Amino acid sequence: MAADILILTFGSLGDVLPLAALGGRLVRRGHRVRLWCGELHRPMVARLGVEALALEPSPLPALAVQASPVKQSPQMWRRVEEGLQAGYAAIAAEADAAARTPGRAPPVLVASSFALAGRLAQERLGLPLATVHLSPMCLASFLDPPPIGDLVVPGWMPRPLRPLLGRTMERWLFDPVTARALNALRRDLGLPPVRHVLSRWLHSPQAVLGLFPDWFGWPQPDWPAATRLLDFPLADACDDPVLAAPDPALEAFLAAGAPPVVFYPGSARRQAGPFFDEALRACERGGRRALLLTRYREHVRAGAALPAWALQRDYVPLGPLLRRSAALVHCGGIGTLAQGLAAGCPQLLLPYTFDHFDNARRLRRLGLARASRRADWGGELDALLADRALHARCQADAGRIAPPGDALERAADAVERLAGQHAGPPAATATAG
Repeated sequence: MAADILILTFGSLGDVLPLAALGGRLVRRGHRVRLWCGELHRPMVARLGVEALALEPSPLPALAVQASPVKQSPQMWRRVEEGLQAGYAAIAAEADAAARTPGRAPPVLVASSFALAGRLAQERLGLPLATVHLSPMCLASFLDPPPIGDLVVPGWMPRPLRPLLGRTMERWLFDPVTARALNALRRDLGLPPVRHVLSRWLHSPQAVLGLFPDWFGWPQPDWPAATRLLDFPLADACDDPVLAAPDPALEAFLAAGAPPVVFYPGSARRQAGPFFDEALRACERGGRRALLLTRYREHVRAGAALPAWALQRDYVPLGPLLRRSAALVHCGGIGTLAQGLAAGCPQLLLPYTFDHFDNARRLRRLGLARASRRADWGGELDALLADRALHARCQADAGRIAPPGDALERAADAVERLAGQHAGPPAATATAG
C-alpha cells in the first residue's frame, strides 16, 4: 500500500543527499514522498525525483572554523531552531489535512539527526517516525564518548565514570543550547520540558537507522533500543543529470598524467582559501597533480589562473573519481569519508567541526587515514602518500563496504515496515500550537 512519506533534513549537501536518495527509492516503490530542505538543495532533490520543499528562507550561512559543535557555532543552532518551528508547522498542516480526508492514512516521518521537528511531531501528533543518523557521533554514547573538538575523554578514565561525565557535560554545555527553542515550542504545545536532548530525546522510540556499518560505529550498550545499523549509503550525485554531466576537460586532465590528489573542504565551508593555498603548496613541492573541489572559485588563488598540474571543479561525483586518485584530503565529513573508504583511497582528514573529530578518531583507530589539526599539513600529506602499509589496508578494507545503494534499499525497507505497522485510521486533527 502506498504511503505518504515526509522527509525532513538539515545541513549541507552531504547531509541532504543521502535522504534525497532514500526518498528517490521510496518514490520508485510507489510512495508519495516530499522532502523539506534548504533552498540551496531543492534543485538537486527535485532532479533525483523527489518533491522538494524549502524549509529555510536562504542557504546556510558561512560556517566559521570552530572546534565546538555547539557553543561556538551559534549560526548552526539558529538554523536548527528555525527548522524546528517551520518544520513542525509544515508537518502539523499535513497531519491535519490527512485527518480531514476520509480514508487517508497519516503521514510517515523520516528525519535526519538535527531535524528536530520530526521527533516533536512524533511525540505531539502521534505520527510514526524513523530517525536517520549518518554518523556514529549522533548516537552520543557516554561509554565511548566522542571528542568534542579538541576535548577528548582520556582513555584511562574508568568506564563506570564516563556516563557521569557525559551527563554533566550534556546538562551544562549542550542542553542550554539545544533545548532552548525546543522547550519554548513544547510549552506552546502543552508539552513538558525535556532534557538530554542529544543523548536521549531526539531518537525515535520506533526506529533509529544508522547509515554506517558496525565496524565503523561500534554499537554501544547505551544506544537507543530501536537502533539498527545498515551500512554507508554511498549516496553520490551520479543520478543527478546536472552534477554528473559529462566533463571532457576533467576527463582530459585525469588522463594526462599521474592520479591527482583530491582536495575537498566540504560543501558548507566558505572560508577555504588557506586550505587551498596549502594544497597547492604541498603539491607544487612534491611534484603532484591536484584536483580542487569548491564552488567558490575565488577561494583558489583568489580566482587567478592555475598551473597545468591543477584543476578546479565545483563538484564531481566522488565514487568514480576517487578510484582514479592518489589520495583524498578533506575535513572528515561522513559522506566524503565513506566514498574514500569504498574506493580504497588513502585519506588525510583535517577536522574542524561537528562530527569530523569523531570520524577522524574512528578512521585512525582502523589504520585507514591520517589526521592533522595543523594549518601547515603538507608534511602529513607527504607521510600519507609514502605509507605503503596504509595504502594496502585501504585497498583491502574497501571490500567491506556494501555496494552503492544497498544500505538505502534496506533503509527503504525499514521505512515501509514502519508505515505498515502504523497504517491504521487517519491521524487526529492536529494543530501547530
